[in-house]
Amino acid sequence: LHAMFHLQEMMLLKGDLEEALGLAEEMGHLAEETDNLDGKMLALSARSFLICVMEENYAEGTRMAERAYTLAQEPFFGGHNDMNIRWGHIVAAGGLSDYETVRLGYKDLFWQRYNDPGPATLCLALEAAACAHEGAWEEATELLSLAFHQPAWINGWLHRWPFMTRLCTALTDHLSEAVYQAAWERGSHSDLGTTIKSILSGAHMESHSGSNHLLAKPLSERELEVLRLIAEGLSNREIAEQLVLSIGTVKVHTRNIYGKLNVNNRTQAITQAIRSNLL
Repeated sequence: LHAMFHLQEMMLLKGDLEEALGLAEEMGHLAEETDNLDGKMLALSARSFLICVMEENYAEGTRMAERAYTLAQEPFFGGHNDMNIRWGHIVAAGGLSDYETVRLGYKDLFWQRYNDPGPATLCLALEAAACAHEGAWEEATELLSLAFHQPAWINGWLHRWPFMTRLCTALTDHLSEAVYQAAWERGSHSDLGTTIKSILSGAHMESHSGSNHLLAKPLSERELEVLRLIAEGLSNREIAEQLVLSIGTVKVHTRNIYGKLNVNNRTQAITQAIRSNLL
């Protein structure tokens, strides 16, 4: 069963989704016949991911992922983790725009290597979607570019996911051709390990930064970065230079900060942030 899992994993990553699904289903049948707990979990995990990417059936994908996780808690589970059992769950959450769950799940994608292109591609794609959801279009483009510049045998599934097609369209709709191309070029040259560490650190800080989680709409890590620089007295241009963003993107982040803090200017934002223990 483990050999079959490795084979379907290879098929899945390079984008041969139909073959991967066939193998996952066969694994499931064999695991049921032999009452193999590892096999049942692995088959459910793979199928949960595939049903999200192929059919965008995120509700069913979530159900399968939760069942796989439940099996993994059984005392006789062998602890097989070649492809993390939470992949299906985090992809389903992304498809449902539940980015709080997505970001909380990043830590489960990695063990020691932050530059592992398999889980890194998933993390980059979902964080790009989260950034786009927050209006950080250039940052989203950079992250998505880095995801699509990973080896073809790793990110083939990304090309098959309609959710990503819609995200690419949204990015090109919201950015001028020149700005989009510049962001895509920056992303293609980003260091994978450094970028993943930054994302994981940001997800951790976002979920633990003062009372940020108590806001109706918590600030993203990028918005927290901009807020801190605003508090230091930096202008939009200076913030853009320090964070390697366009001034327009900084203005978007600033508007988002004002809206989430329910304020109208920098002074009010700093005051409210101090009251909320965000600074």
